[in-house]
Amino acid sequence: MKLNRIPVIDLSTGHLTVHTRDWMSRKADEGRLGFMERDEGFFLSTTHARDEDFTAQDDPQLPPDLHLCLSMAAANDVQYVLFDRDADAQPGLPFYEERMETYVDNGATYPVQPLDADHDFDGIAGLDPSLQTWTDDAGVRRAVYGYAPSSLQRSQLRIEKNGPVLEDGEYEVDGGCWLTLGNASIRVCEPENDPGVLRISVLPKGMEDVGPEFGALDILQEDLAEEIENNRREQEADETPSI
Repeated sequence: MKLNRIPVIDLSTGHLTVHTRDWMSRKADEGRLGFMERDEGFFLSTTHARDEDFTAQDDPQLPPDLHLCLSMAAANDVQYVLFDRDADAQPGLPFYEERMETYVDNGATYPVQPLDADHDFDGIAGLDPSLQTWTDDAGVRRAVYGYAPSSLQRSQLRIEKNGPVLEDGEYEVDGGCWLTLGNASIRVCEPENDPGVLRISVLPKGMEDVGPEFGALDILQEDLAEEIENNRREQEADETPSI
C-alpha cells in the first residue's frame, strides 16, 4: 500500500519577526489565508508564493519576511511550511534576534529586529538584505531587514540538491530519487498521477524544475513483475532433475 505524501519544510519561527508572527496569529484567528496556528508556530500552504508573477503588492499586508520563506519553499517544490520554534535555522534565509532596534529612514522611526550575526547567512544570490517597509492591515508602517519580493527570481531561491556520493552498486529507494551523473540529472520515480508506472527522466543538471527534458522512459511495473516471474520459472525448470 502506497502512502500519500506531501512535501513539507520545517522552518524555525526565528525566520519571522515578532510583528509578522503577531500578524499571522490574527489572520489565523480570522480564518484568512489558510493559516493554522499551533502552540509551537504555524502551518500553511505555499500557495501565496507559487505564482511566478506574485509580489507582495498583490496582498499589501503580506510581510516580506514571510513572503521570502514561502517563496524559497515554493521554489524548491515544497507545498507546505511548518514554522516551529524548536526547528533548526535554515541556512540561506535571514534569522532574527529576539530584540528591537530603532531605525530612522527619511524622518520616520521604525522598530526593527536585527539579523542574528551568528546565523549562517551571507545574502541571497550575492544580494545583501536591506530595510523593507510595508503597511499592515492596521495601517501601521512596519519594517524588516529582508528582500523585496519582486527582487528575487525563483531560480535564485533554489537549494542545490547535493546528495551523498554513491559507489557503483545496488540501492533501494522508496517512491523515487534524483541521480546525478556527469551533466545529467536523472529522475527515477513512480508518478502519483500514473500508478503502476516506473518513470525515468533525464534533465540537464541544475535545471530540474525548468527542463528541457532530454528523454523519458515509462515502464509498466506489471511487465517487470511478469519478467521476474518468467525468469523464476525458467530457473526452477533448469534446477528440476529430469527423470
